[in-house]
Amino acid sequence: MPERPSAPDVLPRAVRQAPPASAVETWQSWTGVAGFALALVLLRIRELALVDAFVLIGVLTALPIIVLEARKSRGSARLVHPFDAAHAERVMAKLAGLGLTFALIALAYWAIPYYRDGPATILRELLGRPYVAVSLAVLAPVYLSLTDRTMAEPEDTLYRVGRRLFGIAEPVDAPALRQFVLGWIVKAFFLPLMILFTIDYVRWWYRVDLAGVWTGYFSVYEFLYEMVFFVEVTFAAVGYVLTLRLLGTHIRSSEPTTLGWLVAVLCYPPFWTGVFATMILAYDADGRSWGDFFGGVPVLAHLWAAVLLALVAVYASATVQFGIRFSNLTHRGILTNGPYRWSKHPAYITKNISWWMLSVPFLSQEGPAEAFRLSLLLAGVNVIYYLRAKTEERHLARDPVYRDYMAFMARHALLAVVRRRLLAPLRAPGRGAG
Repeated sequence: MPERPSAPDVLPRAVRQAPPASAVETWQSWTGVAGFALALVLLRIRELALVDAFVLIGVLTALPIIVLEARKSRGSARLVHPFDAAHAERVMAKLAGLGLTFALIALAYWAIPYYRDGPATILRELLGRPYVAVSLAVLAPVYLSLTDRTMAEPEDTLYRVGRRLFGIAEPVDAPALRQFVLGWIVKAFFLPLMILFTIDYVRWWYRVDLAGVWTGYFSVYEFLYEMVFFVEVTFAAVGYVLTLRLLGTHIRSSEPTTLGWLVAVLCYPPFWTGVFATMILAYDADGRSWGDFFGGVPVLAHLWAAVLLALVAVYASATVQFGIRFSNLTHRGILTNGPYRWSKHPAYITKNISWWMLSVPFLSQEGPAEAFRLSLLLAGVNVIYYLRAKTEERHLARDPVYRDYMAFMARHALLAVVRRRLLAPLRAPGRGAG
């Protein structure tokens, strides 16, 4: 006879009153925002070169979160393997595997014109800084050594790849190798983009006139709008850098499906800016924005701006909530608090709504036909993000924690609560047919 489940498991998951524990505490993530703010103050006192400014911002943003993550993971990161010859051999093999990985990424950056002449130039400049190069050279073997000694199974894919370089035929598990390759492709694709985006905002920070920001409502709106995205891309960049097993922020799994990858990378350069934004889904082709239509109506314009700021603030807070774990196309821990307490996809929902409010394609001055055409194109962008959401859910649902979270959200998400309350009168006794 099957064993009877314990009492907590008998309860339907959908009626549980609290979500599963989140991988990141909200207050922990926001300590990084305090570090970010400190970095911006220091850069107003003394300007640094753009790359050095990025390092300063990244370090001060990440440092308090790293300390808190280290305290949290201290109990689980125990040294279980001795510092012996076998350990030294594994570390050497892993260093060789890491070197091969970096060499292949560098080759791809050199061969692909978009990277060679664009984002990769920032990485070359960053790695050209002696303090960065020396830090990596010193910390890489130390990190690999400590990680190896804490792993239950230290002979991982990186180790087996490195052994191959030494001419030792080592069996490699195909699914594990695929996940290894996908994880590094994620980092290689997104990291230089996020660094480039952050450096663009550093340029903006150097140029912005802080005294002039407060001269009018719209100047305040524009400043806060840019600042929100500055925070967002900084946390994204930090997340791609700090994929560390010692802190528990490593990649558990990467998106396994072609569709999931396709709809994600389409939303970023070079695919979006090079093709889709200008040739296929150019929903803002008329060049007009909400200010062109509502600028002459102050009350409506102020309200519109306030709603837009609220939307992008939720979007950015969804990235901040990850702390140092943000990454597209990967599972690095399940979030169930902050904006994720009310929606499984707060960033996608608020971002897509904001695009409708920013470009107002339904108000095109070219007439109803053009308004319909532009609205149809923006709806196409929304479909892409809908597919991103669904493929992410399917990927994360391999984790039982996420399945519990989905069950909880089916009843307690904001939209679920609103839908239930709106439909409650229709379900009241006596309102049925007949």
